[in-house]
Amino acid sequence: MLDIRKRYFALAGAGAIVAGGLALAAPAASASTHACDLATPLCQSMNAEVPGLPDLDVQGGAAVSGNVLIVFTRSNTDKAEDFVFTNLGASGSGMARTSTFDVTGSYSGHITLATPLSALPNAATTRPTQIQYAPLGVASGLCVSSVNPNGFASVQLRHCNTDPTKFNPYQTFQLKDTGNPGDGQFMTFTEVINGHLLTDPRNDGSIGVKGARIQVRFAGSGTGVIHTGQLWGFNGN
Repeated sequence: MLDIRKRYFALAGAGAIVAGGLALAAPAASASTHACDLATPLCQSMNAEVPGLPDLDVQGGAAVSGNVLIVFTRSNTDKAEDFVFTNLGASGSGMARTSTFDVTGSYSGHITLATPLSALPNAATTRPTQIQYAPLGVASGLCVSSVNPNGFASVQLRHCNTDPTKFNPYQTFQLKDTGNPGDGQFMTFTEVINGHLLTDPRNDGSIGVKGARIQVRFAGSGTGVIHTGQLWGFNGN
C-alpha cells in the first residue's frame, strides 16, 4: 500500500533503469514550491500520467471556494501546484469517522450521517484521502471536491471538513497504489459517492492539455477499468 508521506513521480514516457536492485528514472524536479517542500504536514505536487507530465493546478492560484482545478505546466515556482494530502484514516480512530452528509450514490449506496469510513467499498485496501490546496505550504482550508452527487462533473475547491470525527463524502477520495506492488509509481483517487475517478480529460476525451479541467469521470472502480488520464503520481525532488 502506498505511503502518502513519500514522494513519487509518474514515469509515463520515461524509461526506468534497474541497477543493483535500485530502480532509476530520468531526473524529475519537484513542481511544488520550495516553501511547500519545507512545510509540515507534508506538502507536494502531483502530476498526471500523460506525456509532458502536466500538474494538478488551481486555476489562477486563487484560494477561493468554487475555483476549479486544472492541469498546467509543471513549475517549482507556481504556488497553484502546492497541495497537502491527508490520510483521514491514519489515526487509531480514523476509520470510525462518519459522514457529514446524507447522500445516495451508485458506489457506496446510501451514505448516512452514521456511515463510517470503514464501511466504504474497498476500505481495507485503500486510503481515504483529503486533498487540500496549500499555496506556498500554507493550508488554505479549501479542499478538492466533487460538486455533483451524480458524479461526472468538474471538481472545485470547497471548504474542508475540519471535524476530526467526520468525513465529507464530496471531498474524500480513496487512494490506491496501482503500480508495481508497493512502489507507489502510479495511483488512482476514487470519489466515495459514485466510485468515479479523479481524471485529467477534456470534454472530447483528450488529456494533458494545459488548462483542461479536472473531473470525476467513468465508473472505474466498479468495472475495474482505469482510463487514460486517471493515473497520478507525486512529483519527486
